[in-house]
Amino acid sequence: MLSAEIVTEEMFYIDAIPTYEKNIIGCDPLPEGYDFYIVSALYATAHGQTEAGNIYVVADPVMSDDGATFRGCRGLAKF
Repeated sequence: MLSAEIVTEEMFYIDAIPTYEKNIIGCDPLPEGYDFYIVSALYATAHGQTEAGNIYVVADPVMSDDGATFRGCRGLAKF
């Protein structure tokens, strides 16, 4: 499982509502030896584009009837 690390910092208030800034400060390296990778949108953002353009994210997820469980997807999106 690949992960990316996010740091959240409080910035300022707008009418007593706090605002925050989120920064991605690192991510795990991709394992070698694969033709393409299916990763989370967070990880894809943290990693950026590879030279081969072989990073994909889930497109059009399929959820359970109650909307609480991810069941699959109808396709992949190139990141």
